[in-house]
Amino acid sequence: MPAISGLAEAKPWTSREVTTARRIPRSLVVLGGGAVGVEMAQAYSALGSTVTLLEAAERLLTREEPFAGEQLHEALVERGVDVRVGVEARAVRRDGASVTVDLSDGERVEGNEILVAVWASSPD
Repeated sequence: MPAISGLAEAKPWTSREVTTARRIPRSLVVLGGGAVGVEMAQAYSALGSTVTLLEAAERLLTREEPFAGEQLHEALVERGVDVRVGVEARAVRRDGASVTVDLSDGERVEGNEILVAVWASSPD
């Protein structure tokens, strides 16, 4: 779990919960623009969720060739996914059925669920 204030207390979904969910949330915030994050953003968008995808790096799929991330970015936006790159989650709060994420650019996003699809860096 990334060291983001309030994230653990917000009861985020992991790859296990997102792939075994019995209901589709109205809105989903996805932390991480790697393979799992973009796949789940696309899937939940197709299933009817309003999806916001947050990636701290300047592009999606940073472990792949840049053109792959660019094409996925465009495709997700065309599907209605709110893709935000170069922005970090700074704090997370759950208030009942709503999760609020404070971002490094001063904005906030909300969703009914939050998926953690990032690699937490380990201390060296």
